[in-house]
Amino acid sequence: MTKQINTLFKTAFTLLLAVIAGAIFAQAPAQMNYQAVVRNTAGNPVADGTPVSLKFTIRDLTSTGTAVYTETIATTANQFGLVNVQIGSSNNLGTVNWGNGAKYLQVEVQLNGAGAYTDMGASQLISVPYALYAANSNVGPAGPTGPAGLQGPTGAAGNTGATGPTGNNGDTGPTGATGVGGGATGPTGATGLTGPTGNNGTNGNNGDTGPTGPTGATGAGGGNTGPTGPTGNTGAAGTTGVIGNTGPTGPTGAQGATGVGITGPTGVGVAGPTGPQGPQGIQGNQGAQGVQGAQGPQGAQGNNGATGPTGPQGPTGAAGAFQIKDFQTSLNTNPYNHSSSYSIAVQVTVNVTSNTDKILVATSGYSQQSTNDDACTEYYVANTTDGTQGEMIRSGLFGDGGNNGGTGSTLAGNFVLTAASAGTKTIVLYVRECLGADSQVLSARITATVIGN
Repeated sequence: MTKQINTLFKTAFTLLLAVIAGAIFAQAPAQMNYQAVVRNTAGNPVADGTPVSLKFTIRDLTSTGTAVYTETIATTANQFGLVNVQIGSSNNLGTVNWGNGAKYLQVEVQLNGAGAYTDMGASQLISVPYALYAANSNVGPAGPTGPAGLQGPTGAAGNTGATGPTGNNGDTGPTGATGVGGGATGPTGATGLTGPTGNNGTNGNNGDTGPTGPTGATGAGGGNTGPTGPTGNTGAAGTTGVIGNTGPTGPTGAQGATGVGITGPTGVGVAGPTGPQGPQGIQGNQGAQGVQGAQGPQGAQGNNGATGPTGPQGPTGAAGAFQIKDFQTSLNTNPYNHSSSYSIAVQVTVNVTSNTDKILVATSGYSQQSTNDDACTEYYVANTTDGTQGEMIRSGLFGDGGNNGGTGSTLAGNFVLTAASAGTKTIVLYVRECLGADSQVLSARITATVIGN
C-alpha cells in the first residue's frame, strides 16, 4: 500500500511518501514495513538524525471504526529524510482478526519529541498479509473423497488349516404337541443375524444315511404326536463324487452390522477318527462376475493413487499493495546564471519495471536575483526518455522592478510523472528566469521515487 502525503504541520514539516505493507512469513509476531520521507516546508528532507515518533492505529471496518490495534514507535530520519520502521515490532499484530471485514491504518506523527501528535488520516489496508490472515482464519471444508482405486490381483490361496475336533451332537429336543383342529400357521419369524463364519476344516467323506426309524402311531382325534423313533446308526462313508462346475457367483449382499458379543468358553469334545482323504475333484470353470454389492463400511486407507491432471488456472487475484521499486536523488550546488530560456538545473536516472508504474518527483533549491528585489523563477520536471512532464510552477516576489537589493525564490515542488514503457528513465529539473534579469540558481535537488504493484 502506498499513501502520498503532503500536509503542512504546525512544526513545519511534511510527510511525503508511502506506507509499504508486506507480511514477513516468520514466527509470530508478524510485522509490516512502514517507510516515509519527512520534509520541511521548503521541500527539503529533514536533517539526518531528526527524532520522529510514529503512532499507528488499526481501525475495524471504517476509517473511524473501533481501534483493534495501537503501537507507538520512535525512530530517526536518515540523510535522505527517510524513516523505516516495522509495525508489530513492539506489539502483536496476530491479535487482529484480519478475516473479519476491512481494516484501516491511521498514522499520527510527532517531530523532535515535542508537541502533540498530528493526525495524518487513515487509509484502508487493501491487501491483508497472508500469514496474518491464515493465523486466525477458519479451516476450510474437507475435499471430496477420491474415486476408489482399481482392485488388486487376488493373492495366492493359503494352506488348508488343520481339521478342528468335532464336537458331540446335542440331544434332539422333544417334538411339540400338534394343535387340535389344525389352526392357522403363524407368521414366519424374522431371520436371525448370521453369526461369524468359522474356519473351514478338511471335508471328510459323507457316510451313508442310516434307515429311518418307524414312525410312532398317531393319536386318535388329532391328539399329540407320538415320540420320534430312535435315529439309526450312521452308515459307512461313501466315496466323494466328482466336483461339478462352479456356478455363476450370485450378487454380493449388503454388509451386515458387526455383532458385539462375549466369546463363550471353547467346548471340549472327543475327536472322532478322521476319514480317509477323498480324491481331488476337477477344478471347475470360473463363474461369471457377480453384480456389485452395496457399498460396505470404509476400509483402511489404500495407497495413494496417481496424481490427477492439473486443473485450469484460476482468475488473476486483485492487485497487491504498492511498493517502492527505485529511489534516487541528486544535488547540484554549483551556482550558474540562467536566462529566460529553460535550462537543466539537475537530473537523475531511475529504473521503471512496468508502464503502470508512477514516478513521484520532489524538487527543492534556491534561486537568487542579484540586482533587484523582483525575484521570479519558473520551473518544471520532465521524463525526457518518454517525453512526459509535470506542470510549470512559478515562485518569487513581484515588486516595482527597482534595484532595491537582491532577493531569492525557492524551487520546492512535488510532481507525478508517467512512463510509456519499462526501462531506464531520465528525470530532469528545468529552470528559467521570469523577468529576464540576472539570476542565479545557487542549489537544486531532485528526488525521484518509482512505485507500483
